[in-house]
Amino acid sequence: MNKAKRTAVLLMGTLFCSAAVFVSWENTTLLSVCASPSEQGGEQSGTEQKIALSSPEKDEEGNMLWDMVYFGNYWQNDTNQSGMAERTDEKEPILWRVLSVTEDQKAILQSEYCLEKRSYNESNTDVNWGTCTLRSWLNGYGSGENKDQIDYREDNFINEAFSEAEQELLVPVSLQTQKNPRYGTDCGEDTVDKIYLLACEDLKNEAYGFNIDKYHNYANYTKATEYCQDSRGLQYISDSGSVWWTRTSGETNKKAMRGVLGGFFSLDEQGEEVWFYQGVRPVVCIDLKRADTDFIKYAGKISSGLVKTTRPADKTRMPAMPVKEEYSTTWDCINFGAYYQNDTNGDGKIDESDKMDSAIEHIFGTRFEQDI
Repeated sequence: MNKAKRTAVLLMGTLFCSAAVFVSWENTTLLSVCASPSEQGGEQSGTEQKIALSSPEKDEEGNMLWDMVYFGNYWQNDTNQSGMAERTDEKEPILWRVLSVTEDQKAILQSEYCLEKRSYNESNTDVNWGTCTLRSWLNGYGSGENKDQIDYREDNFINEAFSEAEQELLVPVSLQTQKNPRYGTDCGEDTVDKIYLLACEDLKNEAYGFNIDKYHNYANYTKATEYCQDSRGLQYISDSGSVWWTRTSGETNKKAMRGVLGGFFSLDEQGEEVWFYQGVRPVVCIDLKRADTDFIKYAGKISSGLVKTTRPADKTRMPAMPVKEEYSTTWDCINFGAYYQNDTNGDGKIDESDKMDSAIEHIFGTRFEQDI
């Protein structure tokens, strides 16, 4: 058993024994999250200890670090061991990434995983964020809020994920969704929602910790929960990487843009048909001044260092064929050629005036990837 696989087995044991998740392949940090709510020292029911959170910041290696919290509960895993994660299972705490904390202590959170698999709109028709059924389902709106005139006041995300006390912490957010940057598709009127999705422009927002110069942005990588995978069993939703909706319209109003498998996001994305099922990563804004540790549990930090070479350059060895094992595949990577890839001159765009970059920063090494 090689070192990468030994590490994977060891850490999987850590996952079940201590409820901590720290996935690492040799020197490569893929995901790091601290303990579960039940293990947070000094955070017992009845306390009024306030949560201290911060906006994203970089570590010494240049990776972006986000605070993580548990807030609310939703179906996620096969807790009753029936062989499928479904609504007969117990709800579990939802893990959120802290995208921003304002001076007046309002925190914007995005769910770390795809929690549900739903269509942007139930019918195949022209819609935008303000008229789609997904917005109504997330917030529990009545039939007058969506073009399909479906009433979600009884069947919705907000009431299933949050108690009445937790819902009191949710701050309504005024949302202005810009036109599709490539096709100019109108994204509708402004809305005010307690639960929403990121827009495509948010995914290049440096204040949220995303890389404004790179469309291939592994900071937007995510997985799907077991419940999300089992709920409909469709393609491109897995525990290795998942697609997920944004609120921005696509090439037409019968499409909506999405974050795609592996975490990269392209502004050239035409979008997916609105009636297709994709992953859903809700976004909320909470009032930290009113929130204590009875409702929100700190969960450590997560790093953007998702894909790196795993060892220093070795110019004495020739590249080899991929090595596939039971749970993993290892590829050699080489530096070959160069092309325009990044905004090297800082003018806000990527074109032929920029410096040509090589594909993997002049490093020869090995990259580890889970099978999809």
